[in-house]
Amino acid sequence: MSDWLLQGVDPKKPDGREFYLHTADEWFIIVAIVDHALRPLFPLADDNPLGLLEERDCLRLADHLEYFISSGIASKFIKKSPAFRGAETHTLDNLAKFASFLKSCGGFMADVSYR
Repeated sequence: MSDWLLQGVDPKKPDGREFYLHTADEWFIIVAIVDHALRPLFPLADDNPLGLLEERDCLRLADHLEYFISSGIASKFIKKSPAFRGAETHTLDNLAKFASFLKSCGGFMADVSYR
């Protein structure tokens, strides 16, 4: 099974070095949530959604994600969507870790690794 690794381009803190997920499915859930819930605020590119981002876009997306999570909107969105049911806590944790990574990565590139 493929893992998913995002590598920070210019990490400002240890949290920004890498963002690792055990399965690509976990990553696709994050991309789907950003695409569906944050589309008006942060539209994704069709050809490479969240495959790489420059620092300014990372910081913008981190702000949106932090508000999305802290306001409770993320939890409600995940619970209402049949595609995300069953892994609410895990998904919210991954979203929070992703936001933390985004705040300090200095931009990132996605890499699929096989372990």
